[in-house]
Amino acid sequence: MIDDQAALEALYEQFRCLASVEFKSDPMKLGAAIDRDAYSECVAYLEVGHNVIFDKVFEVYDTDKNGLIGFQEFVIGIHVLKKDQKRKLRCISLP
Repeated sequence: MIDDQAALEALYEQFRCLASVEFKSDPMKLGAAIDRDAYSECVAYLEVGHNVIFDKVFEVYDTDKNGLIGFQEFVIGIHVLKKDQKRKLRCISLP
């Protein structure tokens, strides 16, 4: 997925800035996660108000549906959102 150690470390630093909730059952044993409130606070900087698309993006990240985004989910979510961008753009481009 991410083979560059520096990129993974940068992602971890970003994650730690956002992860404000204790996550005792974290499979990676990092002990912190991003909850919907922290996620919404980050999205609020885009100044678009409540948006169904951002709710769906949270669901992409929250693969185990526990209302938290752990680091593993964070990294996988970024990978999923970036995967095959050209194909996705072709699907949404206007005629």
